[in-house]
Amino acid sequence: MKKKILIKLISIVMSFMILVPYVLTYGAVIPKIKFNKAPLKEYRANEKITVQVSCPNYKGKVEYRAIVYDTVKKTYFDIWNASNGFSGRFNTKLRQAGNKNFTITFPNLQPGIYKVYVYVRRAGISLKKVAIKSASCDSYVASSVITVKPAETVLNKKGTIYSPESKNIAANLNGNVKIAAEDIKLQNVKITGDLYLNANNAQISKVDVNGTVTVDPGKDGNATLENVTAKEIKVISGGENSIHLNGVKSEKLSIETQSKVRVVSEGETKIGSTQVKSSTLLEAKKGSFGAVEVVSSKKEKISLELAGKFEDKIIVKSGAEIKAKEDAEVSKIEVAVENKEDIVKIEGKVKSLEVTKEAKIELGQSAVVEEIKAEAKLEIEAEKGSKVDKIEGSSAKDVKVTGEGAKDVGNQGSSGSENGNNNTGSTENTGNTGNTGGGSSGGTSGGGSTGGGGVPYYSVSEVKLDKIAAVVKVGDTVDLTAEILPSYATNKTVTWSSDNENVATVSNGKVTAKSAGTAVITVTTNNGNKTAKFRIKVVSSDLKISLKKNSSDNRLRAEISSSNNNDVITVTIKDKAGNLKYIDQLELSSGKGEFITPLDSGEYTINIKGLETDIISLDFNI
Repeated sequence: MKKKILIKLISIVMSFMILVPYVLTYGAVIPKIKFNKAPLKEYRANEKITVQVSCPNYKGKVEYRAIVYDTVKKTYFDIWNASNGFSGRFNTKLRQAGNKNFTITFPNLQPGIYKVYVYVRRAGISLKKVAIKSASCDSYVASSVITVKPAETVLNKKGTIYSPESKNIAANLNGNVKIAAEDIKLQNVKITGDLYLNANNAQISKVDVNGTVTVDPGKDGNATLENVTAKEIKVISGGENSIHLNGVKSEKLSIETQSKVRVVSEGETKIGSTQVKSSTLLEAKKGSFGAVEVVSSKKEKISLELAGKFEDKIIVKSGAEIKAKEDAEVSKIEVAVENKEDIVKIEGKVKSLEVTKEAKIELGQSAVVEEIKAEAKLEIEAEKGSKVDKIEGSSAKDVKVTGEGAKDVGNQGSSGSENGNNNTGSTENTGNTGNTGGGSSGGTSGGGSTGGGGVPYYSVSEVKLDKIAAVVKVGDTVDLTAEILPSYATNKTVTWSSDNENVATVSNGKVTAKSAGTAVITVTTNNGNKTAKFRIKVVSSDLKISLKKNSSDNRLRAEISSSNNNDVITVTIKDKAGNLKYIDQLELSSGKGEFITPLDSGEYTINIKGLETDIISLDFNI
């Protein structure tokens, strides 16, 4: 009996000795997962995302679970699930030793901002479910933020003709297309995203681009667009004989280069509007550049040469030299500089020159202007040889003319005074005001009305605010400035109001945040009842944003601040239909950051989120 008991005890001890190493190796040890190959920070929508993980400390069998988390929508989905043949979220079909490398390939993701989580558990072990970041697992690993941008097709074979007919490219291309080699021709395709011409001598023919065409052939490079349609065309480099547009249709053309560039319009080219931010020669052989706006993105003066026929207005908003070449037909130039100290110089023949904001103009030797319409304070320095047939407008009598050519400037009415050098101190041109109740007054040319005393009255046409919308904290204030147009309107008084004074009050343009919620601030002109609106959202967090519309280029400018100096802000903008118009992630410096993006007129929603804040949504109009 004792012998049997002894044998049984020995058997138990031996079994225990055999089990101990197993328990120590596979039972007591918990697999610790790590990335051997982490995902990149940025992908295109047509790129595959792969990661590689392992648990170096664990030799037993393990199961993995992989999740993609949408940081904007705050939603997630599992790579393995019932819809693709798995009984659960963990991959039970591919059990393997934890210390072996395991590669996971994720499906293509739509443009957005994501994080990837990979979980591990011992094979066959049922664990208690807890929060998502450690759900039913022994350990997990999380990636950095991943930004997925629109898909991109790169064309990089020098001298190649890419077309469906050549059978080397599809007729319909999803995402963006980039030309990355010289002498490439792209023909007969439709592009859902943007097109980038990043190499010299690209020739684009019969191409429809749903987004923007960016022309960047290099400092001395050329590019030709023929029968191309695009929402916008941006020229950011090129030579003096470079960019040719033939039969091109686009809402907007913008030019901002480091050196002077030539852009030629030919055939049936039709551009809605053109914005010139750097020295340019615009040559309108045929077709139209639309209204041309001149505004420097830097402090230096822009030189704009005009050749051909320009029936639409040329609007000058910053210091510039505008030169109409001998063959040019320039119908109208409007001077509306943002800084009254900026000087605009005119050379060549111009039919009409209208000044709508206080300005200083230089007339070069070749300047011949049929009419100057002064609707704001104006100083003219006229070089010898320059000529102006007449000066009219509401501020004509206050125009100050100096220089050797002053005697040939606007002497169609009566001059205010002359000095010994024949330089006219001011000129005044007679004319009838728009509607008179008792008589006429000199120096005006329509648009005003007079009472019995003959004093002109100018009505308000529009009011603008310097900000569109903002998110602030309780107790903060926002200063709003109202701009009355025209600047010479007789009655510029306004009334301020808030549609929810429990949330925000306003006094003389100063808005004070009272409590959490949303309010709309309205400014109304006492003459004409013209209105402009500002939306304010008051929150409890320290994440703030201010939205304004760039007066120079109609782009949205957003300024963001956070109490966390190193905050990372996720930003999305969607239109009323829910289409994504902007997405980015900003790393703040000293708690501040900003971004600028073009947006068409319409209704939008911006969502912002900091590292430690919830999503804040703000509706706005632009």
